[in-house]
Amino acid sequence: MNRQKPMENINELTGEFLKKGGLSSRKENFETLWCLTDEKGKGLVREINLRPGLKMVIVDCQPNKNLAIDMEIKDSPLEFNFFLSGMVQNTTIQARSKKKSFIINTGQTCIGYYPESFCTIEPVGKKPIHVLNILITPQLCADLTKDLPDPLSEGIHSIVKGTSQRNHQRLGLMTASMYMAIHQILNCPYQGLSRRICLEGLALELIAHLIAVDTQPKAPPVLRPSDREKIYHAREILIRDLENPPTLFELARCVGLSHTKLNRGFRKIFDTTAFGYLRQQRIERGRLLLEEGMMNVAEVAYAAGFSSPSHFAKAFLKYFGAQPGIYLKEILNGMNPSHS
Repeated sequence: MNRQKPMENINELTGEFLKKGGLSSRKENFETLWCLTDEKGKGLVREINLRPGLKMVIVDCQPNKNLAIDMEIKDSPLEFNFFLSGMVQNTTIQARSKKKSFIINTGQTCIGYYPESFCTIEPVGKKPIHVLNILITPQLCADLTKDLPDPLSEGIHSIVKGTSQRNHQRLGLMTASMYMAIHQILNCPYQGLSRRICLEGLALELIAHLIAVDTQPKAPPVLRPSDREKIYHAREILIRDLENPPTLFELARCVGLSHTKLNRGFRKIFDTTAFGYLRQQRIERGRLLLEEGMMNVAEVAYAAGFSSPSHFAKAFLKYFGAQPGIYLKEILNGMNPSHS
C-alpha cells in the first residue's frame, strides 16, 4: 500500500479520500458534490458540512469492480455508517496489529474508528452502493455527551475520552427508526440555513439511534470462521430469491449446517432467525419498490414476496410505524414539484 500524507481533520480526510476515488467536485454553499468518472464507475457523492467537527457524506453510485481506495488516516473521526444498498470490504492495518478485514452489506450499520491506520475500501459484487456516513470528531462527541448520565458503550466511551488509540468497529442492523430518519434526510425539502439545521438534527438523531443500539448488551459470538462463512452464504441464498426461498431444512442442507445451528448463527450475527431475516429483507424490498413509485401497494406486496397485501401492510406497519399506503402517498407527493 502506498503511504500518503496523514489527514489532519475531517475535511482533509474526506476530501483526500474522494480525490483518490477519481472524483471531480463542485461546491454548493455548505455542500460539495463529487462526480464519479466513467473509468471508476458512475454516480455522485454528496459531502455536507453541518458544523465544525460534524459532517455527512452520502454515496450513491455504481462503481466498477476495479474501484479500490487506499489511504492513511492519522486523526480518525468516529464514523457512523448506514448501508442502504451494496456491499464493501474494509481492510485496516494498524501499527503492531494484524491486518483486519470485514464486509458491510445492505441493511447493516457500522460504528468505526481507525486512528493511525492504513485503510482500503473496495466494493464487493455488482450492486449499486448507496451509503450514508456521518463523521464526528471525538472532541465534539465528548462535548455533546458531557454531564449526561446516559452511558456509552465501553468502546465508544474510551474513544470519546481520548484513552483509546485502537481500531474499533461494530456492525449491526438498521432499525425502522434509522430508515425513517434517513428517508427524511434524502428527501429534505428545505434550502439554505433551514436545510443545514434540519440535516444536523437528523444526523444527531441517527447517531443517537446507533449509540442506543450499541449500548445494549450482547453475548459475544462463538461461531467458528467456517460456520460464519456458511451463514453468510445462507443469507445470500435467501436474498437471491425472496419470492420463493428454500425451506429452513433445505437452506441448512445447502450450506452444510444443521437447521438449529443455522438459526443460532443467524441470531448471533443478525439478531434474528434465518426467516426473520428473510422477512426483514422482504419488507425492505417493499419499501424500495414503494419509493420507486411505479407500483400500487398490492403489486409491491406480491413483488416483495408476501402472500397477500394485508400481510405486507401488517409487517410494514410493525417495522416502519406507518401504513404502506400512507408511505407511498408521501413518496408520490415528494415527486410532485407542487408539494416540494
